[in-house]
Amino acid sequence: MQIIEQFLQGKKNNPLLCENEIVVTGSFVAVIDGSTSKGTERYTEKTTGRTAADIVASALRTRVSADSDMASAVACISDAIRSCYLQLGVLPMVERCPENRITASAVIYSRHRQEVWMIGDCKCLLDGVAYTNPKRIDEVLAEVRALYHRLVAEASDTSSLSSVDYGREYILPLLRKQCRLQNAPVENEYAYGVFDGIGSPLPFCKLIPVHDVSELVLASDGYPELFPTLAKSEAFLTDVLETDPMMISRFKSTKGLMQDQCSFDDRAYIRFSCLSAKDSSSHEKERPVFNRKS
Repeated sequence: MQIIEQFLQGKKNNPLLCENEIVVTGSFVAVIDGSTSKGTERYTEKTTGRTAADIVASALRTRVSADSDMASAVACISDAIRSCYLQLGVLPMVERCPENRITASAVIYSRHRQEVWMIGDCKCLLDGVAYTNPKRIDEVLAEVRALYHRLVAEASDTSSLSSVDYGREYILPLLRKQCRLQNAPVENEYAYGVFDGIGSPLPFCKLIPVHDVSELVLASDGYPELFPTLAKSEAFLTDVLETDPMMISRFKSTKGLMQDQCSFDDRAYIRFSCLSAKDSSSHEKERPVFNRKS
């Protein structure tokens, strides 16, 4: 396994506020996306999204065994979040109030299993073929937000939309209520799976065999579209932000670019190759590139 390039960038140019994480071990490569808090509780000095990313990353490094299958790994990571609730004494509260849960999505490569596991709405590119795991509820609320922005723009100065996200404010009550659909019964068309320590996201996970894949890209949904290189993925994001900064046209989102931000969302990207022992010698001089803006 050869890491080619990786990049981590918070939407506010402050690494302490970034809720994405990249994990590279001898057994796993993962991108983790801690969910933006929808509730009012904060259990440490960190946001719940940052806390979630830290717990999932720690579990992959220390708790999930190298030969785990997807079901075992998902259960182990979920248990790590549940253990945090128990330590904080908040388990009954988060069971009642899902908007206060420690929540994350992830895309994980298992070296032993030669599989990619998608939990939540992170993305991957396998030899140039894109895979996503979107939430239907996000698509609906992104459409509602876009409509509201267009209605507001009819009656107000559109320049104010970069400092106040009226559409986000409008859908925020629904964003809070949608947390009730986390790991809900799959019969509900708007239900979705995430790591939150309550219930199991397994019915919503995707497993992709990658035995014959030579190059993989894992990324968070801070990239509207993935490309085989970081430079092209970044260039496309830049073009989207320049032409549709509020994310209401080309790529509708539940949030847009604000004045104090460098993007509409945190983002993480890692590209690596799966090399056999006989092939690895030809790549000995390659060094991984790691970029993290501050």
